[in-house]
Amino acid sequence: MTSKNDKITKIDQRSQHTECSISVPYLLALNAGLLQSKDGRYWADRSWHKDLMRHTQYISNLTFLAPISKGVPPADFVNIPTNKIRIVGYYNNGGMIQSYLKIPLIVIKLFKEIRKTKIVHTCIAGYPFPLGWIAIPIARLLNRKIVLTVESSFWRIPAGEKASIFKKIKSSFWEYMNRYCLRQADYAAYPHEQYRKSLPSPRAGGGVLFQASWIEASQIVSQDEVENMWNIRSASGRTPKFLFAARMVQEKGTRILYDAVRYIESKNLDINFDFIGIGPEIELFKKLLSSEWGKIHVNILNPIPYGHDFFVFLRDYDAVLSPGLSDEQPRIVYDAYAGGVPSIASNMPGLAACVKDGITGKLIPTGDVNALANAIIFASKNPAVLASWGKAGRNAATKFTHDQMHIDRCIDIQKII
Repeated sequence: MTSKNDKITKIDQRSQHTECSISVPYLLALNAGLLQSKDGRYWADRSWHKDLMRHTQYISNLTFLAPISKGVPPADFVNIPTNKIRIVGYYNNGGMIQSYLKIPLIVIKLFKEIRKTKIVHTCIAGYPFPLGWIAIPIARLLNRKIVLTVESSFWRIPAGEKASIFKKIKSSFWEYMNRYCLRQADYAAYPHEQYRKSLPSPRAGGGVLFQASWIEASQIVSQDEVENMWNIRSASGRTPKFLFAARMVQEKGTRILYDAVRYIESKNLDINFDFIGIGPEIELFKKLLSSEWGKIHVNILNPIPYGHDFFVFLRDYDAVLSPGLSDEQPRIVYDAYAGGVPSIASNMPGLAACVKDGITGKLIPTGDVNALANAIIFASKNPAVLASWGKAGRNAATKFTHDQMHIDRCIDIQKII
């Protein structure tokens, strides 16, 4: 008898594949919607456009069902070519109440499209409710194959948080619904082992592990470039530079990092800290700007669009800081690895899955201000260690590109057709 663990595809057991294709009708039903301009064309921001169009490179008969908003596309949005993907949308320019009122329309559209397809790839995340909650029961009724990818468990209440009764009820309901959805799936992928253990497996058992990476092979610097970068940095004796780039919310570890910077200030060390991101916690770091103490240098930078300029920007740092409190896997780690830059991160499951302690970076106990501060101090005084971590991170990045993630998923999905 095959054990549950025998069905698990381990990340480090996967070989590098270059070809895969799926020809059966494939429905991608997600909450991540598109913008429609007056001329009828569809648009998405660069990151979502990149991921969506990557599906079309191996799925020849792809339909995308999602909420559609009408408006003028921002300058950085990219057109979605409808010759490669069939788009079925429902207009959603309203708020939460309007979304709930559209449920009958969504049911009708999903039923119609699921009848035409063989594979239903949907989600268990989204506002105000995941499309998967509607799509999966219909797909199971019509005996279609179901594909799910778990990227986070944002609905769960972080340990130690004093949540309201309403939040607890909402969290419990989302947990119930998403566990149901995963049990109905034929294929489910998890970014780390903790998710795979704490959430249900798909119907056939097991599940696969994947790394949440958006980097391209062309964005990864060469070994020689990394070696040269760290040699120049070491010879220059420059002030160490650390970057915190994330959504400015408490679950990203903003309070812990703020306290760690204040602690480091008392050590009279010459260190640069740059902060970049959007959210309410940016006000916390603005307090550091008004302080005149020690040799610490603090800068709050304007956001940089995700792409070439952002990757070049990352290469100027000695390490990125990820003291997050949630169990998600932030993409900043692999973004930094692509440029030979290591991470100092909290020992949460998502981060521990991609940061190898003492090899590609440093893991510290979650929420431990002193441990974070001491890790930064150690890194600032040991450029050779940082260089070693950065080189190892760059090598890890070559195995987990965005393209390879899609190819691995394609190969796995082929097995359930």
